[in-house]
Amino acid sequence: MVAGVSLMVKLPVELTVKILIIQSTTLSRNPIPFSLWILEGKKRLFGGNFGRGTKKEMAEQGGLEGSQPVDLSKHPSGIVPTLQNIVSTVNLDCKLDLKQIALQARNAEYNPKRFAAVIMRIREPKTTALIFASGKMVCTGAKSEQQSKLAARKYARIIQKLGFPAKFKDFKIQNIVGSCDVKFPIRLEGLAYSHGAFSSYEPELFPGLIYRMKQPKIVLLIFVSGKIVITGAKVRDETYTAFENIYPVLTEFRKNQQWLETIPLHSFFLQWLISYVILTLHIP
Repeated sequence: MVAGVSLMVKLPVELTVKILIIQSTTLSRNPIPFSLWILEGKKRLFGGNFGRGTKKEMAEQGGLEGSQPVDLSKHPSGIVPTLQNIVSTVNLDCKLDLKQIALQARNAEYNPKRFAAVIMRIREPKTTALIFASGKMVCTGAKSEQQSKLAARKYARIIQKLGFPAKFKDFKIQNIVGSCDVKFPIRLEGLAYSHGAFSSYEPELFPGLIYRMKQPKIVLLIFVSGKIVITGAKVRDETYTAFENIYPVLTEFRKNQQWLETIPLHSFFLQWLISYVILTLHIP
């Protein structure tokens, strides 16, 4: 027994987990509960408490936006949603010949049978524009409001260089898409039942829960993994406010940890000892 224990201590955690799974498979007809050792192995491999940091720790790490500290007075949850896409519109205030634009401009494509607009792209900022014959333009793909406006001005300048009297009027942000990760799984069924007036959850059609918030008027896509997509905002603060409003609700419907995850396994010897006891007593 002593030799066996010393052998387990010297083995790396990945191999230890595999051995425990093999032992559980051979000594028990129902090895499913022992798959929890895989999670414990991941914890040891990646360190920490496997994505379940405290608010203070997440604030020190900068939430989801790099290493910058989070202002807890503005973001009490300690998490700052990351902006993924800005959709803006602008009026060039002139009629456009889309064929001429497609032939003369680089990084432009035009197929009137598929879509009645020129699709133009630039690398900096990395964005895409939809340019219509009426002079209206839609700019997508920017990561901030400033980038979106800069990109729209660059597209307008390209149109001017092609010989059109394009202007830059009525620039407006139409939609802001953000995302974040709350770092814990969520019981979507319970959330949909308790907030039925705002929720739509059809897992056979779409894996996420659609939550339509009234104030601010925002739509959130909530996934069981803890990933959140926030869309419908016209200003950045609406995205932040919507997340801070939904965060306490998400913590209320947080999935409980498995009992085995809560055991403080400080050494491989204790890990082996607990597995030996379980296998000996045939606890399911």
